[in-house]
Parts: sequence; structure tokens; C-alpha cells
Amino acid sequence: MDFKGIALCLSGGGFRATLFHLGVLRRLYETGLLGHIRVVSAVSGGAITAALFQQNFDRDGDFDWDAFEAKLLRSTSRGVLHHFYFSIILWISLIAFAGLNIHHSLSWAWLVTGSICLCSYIYLLRAVQKANCKCREETNHWMNFFGTSEQVSWTRYSTLLLPMIPSEMRIATLINEIYEGNSTGLLNSNPIMCLSAIDLISGKQKVFSTGVFAELSEQGAKALWNNKADDSVKEHGHLSLDTDEISFAASYDSKLVPIARAVAASTAIPPVFSQVPLFIGNKYVGSFVDGGVFDNLGVNPVVQLSYTFSSDQSDNVAKAPNSFDSFVSHILIADAGGRKKRKVKSYFLRTNLLHRVVGIMLSHQEAESERKKWLMEKLNGVSVCMFGLHVGYPSGAELSDEKWSRILPQIRTHLDPFSDEESACLIYSGYTWAEYWYQNEIRGVLDEFPNEANEESCSGLSSMLPSFSANPEDETALLEIVGRRGATDTLKRFAKSILP
Repeated sequence: MDFKGIALCLSGGGFRATLFHLGVLRRLYETGLLGHIRVVSAVSGGAITAALFQQNFDRDGDFDWDAFEAKLLRSTSRGVLHHFYFSIILWISLIAFAGLNIHHSLSWAWLVTGSICLCSYIYLLRAVQKANCKCREETNHWMNFFGTSEQVSWTRYSTLLLPMIPSEMRIATLINEIYEGNSTGLLNSNPIMCLSAIDLISGKQKVFSTGVFAELSEQGAKALWNNKADDSVKEHGHLSLDTDEISFAASYDSKLVPIARAVAASTAIPPVFSQVPLFIGNKYVGSFVDGGVFDNLGVNPVVQLSYTFSSDQSDNVAKAPNSFDSFVSHILIADAGGRKKRKVKSYFLRTNLLHRVVGIMLSHQEAESERKKWLMEKLNGVSVCMFGLHVGYPSGAELSDEKWSRILPQIRTHLDPFSDEESACLIYSGYTWAEYWYQNEIRGVLDEFPNEANEESCSGLSSMLPSFSANPEDETALLEIVGRRGATDTLKRFAKSILP
């Protein structure tokens, strides 16, 4: 099979997935394959990596790897939830302050809660002002204090009220820490970026791309492929249970949508985070939650593009620059999802029930992805490879003990700070699996094109992070550190992340 290009699917899984995918991209960068990526489809934790990856491509197609890696590692070491947590602390202290005030308890408790409330509010308001300064005026939904007559009333936020909205403070953190207020219209159109989220109104999967926001359908795929919105094609949804029907376009020109809001929508894991409302111009286009609800592997956009622009779809291909199979020859699916053991237990507690339902949902998605993998291979004749974090490390890696296949999938999927040990082990897992794929799928093909691949020697675990050094022979100590998820360690890392 001739090598033409790569379609990369990055799964969800919080910062666990973000770091795993960083390892995959690092090995692709070392082998000179980043320039051959044609499509990047990502969801949830993978969307954090994919959006920053796309942001570091300039208009000439040059990629600044050092800046990309440094910013991503800094974000995972600090976390992106400190403003979110402080907003919740603000609410708790405000309720306690009001309760003490009602009971006329002018005591030390009243002073403490009032001080916490005031300090939290000032800290959050400074973060909002910093994000406002970084956003361009036309992309900043916070600059308009009272909204417009065309906007829904509950979205008319005032800047002074934003610190009390945890979901908006999470967006402020993404702007300040990672995406610098940039909009999707400023991203490079090559490769095609697809960040998935679920529309709560229509119940459909929607995709954020470079300057385009589209539903996952044939019409939406055309907009994504041609990087041009077509608002003449409509799809229907319902705002409520009554008969009121609203009409949405199959695609929108979303050049002014902030990257941080798109990533926040793709990572809004229910019920941990609330839905993310989206406005394009002054038009409300929906509220969105984590795309992993439908497709945690991020394969649906690639499947839709491969079907819409296959060689058999002559009408679509005639209107496009080329067909999918002339554009992409290899599809790489990186799965950073965990696997939980099936236990015979009572599901009386809601938390146990929720964990089990999520496990079943992810297992079903994985089985469905195997069917889609076969479909893409059959329809377009492309090579599809899928590897997962739940396997641990491939044979030949420094850490290939079977214990790692149990430890790695149990690493939390939170967006709070990750330790150097956790980060290094996750990056090394993605790195070694990308090397495995390269050696078995790509290297033989690229032997015919020696100038297109700059193969370097494969790095070890100790070189995954600048601040981390490990002795692979002492796996017991490393297993203990990575497998430990105590509350004390998490609180220490969180406290360290918010200190100046």
C-alpha cells in the first residue's frame, strides 16, 4: 500500500488521554510524520491536545514542537480546574456567610466566611479580567454586559457575575493557561481538525473545525472537507417538550468562536460540568456536553468523511479537491480509555450504578468502533490501526510488565494537576505504541521515500519529561507512586499549582 497520509483519532479520558496523546505525537514528530497528518479527530481529553497541536501550526505549515510540548506539560502539571474549584468555594462561603448573617451570628465564623468569600471573588475577577484582555473583542462573549435582544436571557452574563459561574471560570482558565484567547478561525486549515461535542437540543454530534462548526452528516462533512460553511441546508431540533420547533443550519461560519469554548464544550463531562452554551454572532446555536457520550474514540468524523468522500461517491468527490482514499492511506486510533474489572456486586448505590453504566457504554463504543474499522478498510482500502492504554506497554518497552496494564488504566481522568511520574508513564505509553505502529505499519512503506521520514532512535522513559528521571529497573517504587491516588497527594499538587 502506498503511503498518502494519516488520519489521527484521539480518544477522551481527561488529562490521562491528553498526556497519552502527547506521547503519540512526539514519536510522530521524531519520525517526520507530523506533516503527513491530514485529519485530526479528537474528543474530550484528546481535544485539549488536538486544539493546541493545531494552534502551533503557522500559516506556512511549520510546527513549533518545543512551544507546544512546554505549554501542554505546564497545563497538565498545574491543572485547569483551580478557578472552577474557587468558584465552588465562593458559592459555599457565600451561602455560609448569608446563613450566619441571617442568624445574627457576628462571630469569628462570620468573619472567616466573609473573608474567604471576598478573597475568592477578587481572585476570580482578576482571572476574568486577564482573559478579557487576551480575547479579541469580536470573539469575547463576556465584553457585552447585558447581551442582546436576540440572546436567551439566561446567557446575559455580566463580567461581575462571571466568578459565580463555575463553567465559565473553566473557560477563563483555558484562555489564560493554554489557548490565549485565539479563535478557531485563526487555526491552520491543514490538517482538518474535528473537535466533537454533543448538542443537547438536537441530540446530534457536532464538530468544531477551522472556522466551521457543523453537524456530523453528509452536508456537515462537506463543510468540514471544504472548510466552508453552508447555512442554506437546515436541520431541525426542539427547544422543549412542546411543539415549538427551531431550525438550525447544518453548518456555520465559526471563525469568531474561541478555541477555549470549543474545547470546554468537548470536555464538559456530565454531570461533573454543566453544559456549555454557544453563540455564533448573536445567534444561539445550542448547549453542548462531552463528545465522549456518543463517540469516546473520536472515530465518527473520520468515518463520515471517508464515506462522504470515498471514490464511489463521485458527485461529492467532483466538488472536492480529492477523494478521501487519495488523501489518507492510514488511520491511527489512539484509545486512552480505561477498563474496569467486572465485579459481582450490588448496584444499589448511585455511584456504583453510574460507574457500571459508563463502563457498559464505553465497551459498546469500542465494539462499534471495531465494526467501523472494518467498514473503513472495506470501503476505502485504508489501513486502520487501533491501540489502547489499557494494554499497558508493547513488548520491548522498558516497562512491559503486565502490572502496568492494570495500573495505567486506573490513573484518574481528572483535569487537576498530574505528577511527573504519572505524566512520564502516560507519555511513554503513547510514545511506545506509536513506535510499535511505525515499525509494523509505516516503516516498510517509507523505505521508498527516505527523504520524507527522519527516523531517530527511540527515546527511553527517563527522557519523557525534562524534570523527571527514573531507573526502569526499580519498577516497584514507580508502580507505587503512579498507582497511588490518595486525596492528600492530590491536595498537595493542587495547592502547589495555585501558588504564585
